[in-house]
Amino acid sequence: MLVDIKPGDNIPAGLYILADSFKFERVAKRLPQSATGRDILIEYDKIGGLVFRGDDKLPPQTLWKLEEKKKAESLDNATDEELFAIIRKAENTNIPGSRYQRAKKEWQIRKDQRLIEAANKNQGGVSIGPGATVVNKGILQGSGTATQHISKQVLPEKTRWIIATLIVGILAIPGVLSFVIHLLQSISQWLIARVLPS
Repeated sequence: MLVDIKPGDNIPAGLYILADSFKFERVAKRLPQSATGRDILIEYDKIGGLVFRGDDKLPPQTLWKLEEKKKAESLDNATDEELFAIIRKAENTNIPGSRYQRAKKEWQIRKDQRLIEAANKNQGGVSIGPGATVVNKGILQGSGTATQHISKQVLPEKTRWIIATLIVGILAIPGVLSFVIHLLQSISQWLIARVLPS
């Protein structure tokens, strides 16, 4: 199989040849069908597949180590806009450890941290993304994670009982109708038996 890597990637650009068909088949079965040639190349190199770049044979796991080095580069210093740009691209969403998944996780951590800070400062709103603001009535914090508390209007007690009674009544109608029909059939049979002697 041939894989063409374009410039701008952390893997050197060029045409790569995957020479071991058995390992290629193993990788193709393991990865999702949406996997790109680049994903296949990295996974193939990871399991020690024979890779050529031009006429040069690459040492095993060379490309995979480059990818792991890139993954090790943290997204901690990325701005919210950069994280959103990665998330919006939505590349390799179903591949564990992909840049998309790491960016999404970092964005979620930042959002949770802002919610916690807002709860601690008792702020009325908290920014959870570039240009986005959520105005809350309050924020609750529990077991290390922050969740939004959305204020809701509680129905009066009498209204709740009326609604509950209506729901029970609606659910009971088929059973009641069946009972009434059966009762009417029994009465009609009894009357027929009394009126028309055998």
